[in-house]
Amino acid sequence: MKMALSALLMLLVAAPIVGAGAGGLPQRDSGQSVDWSEPPTSAPCENKVASGAISGRVLGESGQGLMGATVTAGVAGRPGAEKYSTRTDEEGKFRLPNISSGAYALTVHAAGYVAERTGTGHNLCRPGDSVTVHMIKGGVVTGAVSTAEGEPVPGVRVVAVRIRDAEGRPAASTGAGHERRTDDRGIYRIYGLEPGSYLVMAGGAAHSSNLKTPYDRDVPTYAPSSTRDAAAEIAVRSGEEISGVDIRYRGEAGHVISGIITADADSGSDSAPDVRLFRAGTESIEAEETGSEAAPHTFAIYGIADGEYDVVAASGEEDAEMATAARHISVKGADVGGLRLVLAPTGHMSGRLVLEAEPAGSAGCMDKRAAVPQEIVIVARRFEAKDAGRSHTASTAYGAPDDKGEFAISGLASGSYYIGAILLPDDWYIRAVTGDATQSKPSRRTAPPKQGFAEPFSMKAGEHIEGVSVMVAEGASALAGQVVPKAGSRLKPGLRVHLVPISVPTEPEVLAKSDSDSPGPEPAPRDKEFADDILRYAESAVAADGKFAFRNLAPGRYGVVANTMTGEPSVEGDPYPAAWSAANRKALQREAESSGKPVDLKRCQRISDYTLRYEN
Repeated sequence: MKMALSALLMLLVAAPIVGAGAGGLPQRDSGQSVDWSEPPTSAPCENKVASGAISGRVLGESGQGLMGATVTAGVAGRPGAEKYSTRTDEEGKFRLPNISSGAYALTVHAAGYVAERTGTGHNLCRPGDSVTVHMIKGGVVTGAVSTAEGEPVPGVRVVAVRIRDAEGRPAASTGAGHERRTDDRGIYRIYGLEPGSYLVMAGGAAHSSNLKTPYDRDVPTYAPSSTRDAAAEIAVRSGEEISGVDIRYRGEAGHVISGIITADADSGSDSAPDVRLFRAGTESIEAEETGSEAAPHTFAIYGIADGEYDVVAASGEEDAEMATAARHISVKGADVGGLRLVLAPTGHMSGRLVLEAEPAGSAGCMDKRAAVPQEIVIVARRFEAKDAGRSHTASTAYGAPDDKGEFAISGLASGSYYIGAILLPDDWYIRAVTGDATQSKPSRRTAPPKQGFAEPFSMKAGEHIEGVSVMVAEGASALAGQVVPKAGSRLKPGLRVHLVPISVPTEPEVLAKSDSDSPGPEPAPRDKEFADDILRYAESAVAADGKFAFRNLAPGRYGVVANTMTGEPSVEGDPYPAAWSAANRKALQREAESSGKPVDLKRCQRISDYTLRYEN
């Protein structure tokens, strides 16, 4: 599958992109050590750092090093960039030398293991970091596939598709799944499964393999012997083997969806497109196929059951992505042919990252390593209303600035986007996101000014928005601590801590509060400039032990609020940040002001022992 399709159609884990501070992000000590636990499945900038190495260890559940694990590093936001790969030694240690400056996403593969997920955010690293990757044993599902007469079905493809995570939330993407084939006895065994709930099916077209089988044109049979609507959900836990997941194969012939894919007159695209079929109203991929090389490109998807579907196609390389609008299809007892899908350019956004260093003579923060633009990732996340039609394109896109800070984000579907950044240096925060009206070009739209960032950027299909400035300033603060319930009670599930901007202190010296129970300053009037600036809001999930953490915070006065408020669910199921809703911002402001316990964060300040009493 082409790199462009991964940028367009892969449903990415939504990294925190606005404000500073996703909770629980990896903390770095003076040696740049990162507690890595979730590999991912920004005035002109002239500072540079020399190439270096990313090193660390891959550990199993008991803390032992895993030998022979494959560790791969790729530049975040630059899918076509060179990747670095190595294997761990007998102690689980690895080293990736001579890596150029950048923000890297690490992927670790160890047979039978999966990454331990702890909700620690983006988990990117940079040259010089020492990384510890924690792996856990994957689950196993095994069983037999037989005919209605009880005869084994050898060589049939069996796929386990994860539909919910371990907490019961919808999986971010239900795509290719884990695939195996039955042996001569009709037995299959699928291992290395991440904890969660799965559907197990036999037969049907391949999701992740080009190898053909005699069963590719059948409708998939789901365990125990049903269509998808009546399929059993199999709960899988770490290290557990679930046997007896048998499938009585139905062997029903499926329908065919076919047609041609053309490009609009301005595109000039001749590369073979990739086609995906989704269940209507979901992000669940039913099948995928690559169209023919010759234009007009033909495609045919086999083994389709009756139902409602959306079909989309995408083509192109990196900065020339093309995609079709989602086409709704009803399959009712017959093949569906003669479809015509038209490729058109997707949206493109470009701009500059501006690093605003401290004035000459100012004391630096704790991180003495100079920030460089390549180690910051620009992020665009689409904000879709609940009743909006699904585009089935990636809702989150990334851009990697070059050494001058210039970045481009392509493959954007039409919609509204919030822009932010993933900051690896702890000493920096996002100060503003603006549009520069001096960079207009006749055929393109210049980004409108965005100060007091309450409204997202609006993107039309095929549009190029340029002149976006992401301004990052030095002097960030950090806040970590624990939520403590009242005596005799427990913390509510789904509890979150919100930081709400109350005002920005103007005095040169403000006292930081490390205990919310001690007397503090009277609440100051809210600064209207920041009341609707979502870059000044942050939220963190509260762990089971009550701990939370924020980093990359703008200095200022914040109300600290604990509640279960979340934003509306995105199309993938993950909620948007609560502050993206004007109604939520007002509710948070009211709660923060009524609490009377603000915290003042000075420039470069780190508070690690904040206590928040939770009375509800």
